[in-house]
Amino acid sequence: GHDDHGDEDHDDEGHDDHGDEDHEDHGDEDHDDEGASGGLDAHVHGTAELLVAWSGSDVVVDLISPAENIFGFEYEPSTDEDIALVEERTAALTSPELLVFNDQAGCALTADIESDFVVEGSHAEVTTSWLFSCAEPGELTELDVGALLAEFPGIEDLDAQVATDAGQSAAELSASSTILELS
Repeated sequence: GHDDHGDEDHDDEGHDDHGDEDHEDHGDEDHDDEGASGGLDAHVHGTAELLVAWSGSDVVVDLISPAENIFGFEYEPSTDEDIALVEERTAALTSPELLVFNDQAGCALTADIESDFVVEGSHAEVTTSWLFSCAEPGELTELDVGALLAEFPGIEDLDAQVATDAGQSAAELSASSTILELS
């Protein structure tokens, strides 16, 4: 099993701890928001939301994430470097390969993927929407977000919510758990 790989386990722990420290200690990088920490409870770096709404053959997926997870910063990009990074990351974010439904359902994108980057005060959000149509919606069983989480390692926890004609469910996804059960 995995127990003999002491080194790998240790690396993982180191990486996780490091991630937590990053979120705690680097307040000094937030140049102009001294008092902002109070209002950011609902806005946790490393966490994003995935909303999957499914009715008939249509599936809408919305990803709502702090910009930090996507771009590594939370402000209006002004330098060429920041603007180029936002364009490159947005292009990656709107790639059709990031979300994969099980093949049997025959789902295909039916609209361009839209991504909005909104800066409000001291924090910024990126909302991305996918619209799929599935040839065999009755066969729709899972959505794999592995490619999304691999492309955007800043998203450590993905809180998924599924709303279908049959009801609602929720799941926690992460790099080690990338399959969202849809039925």
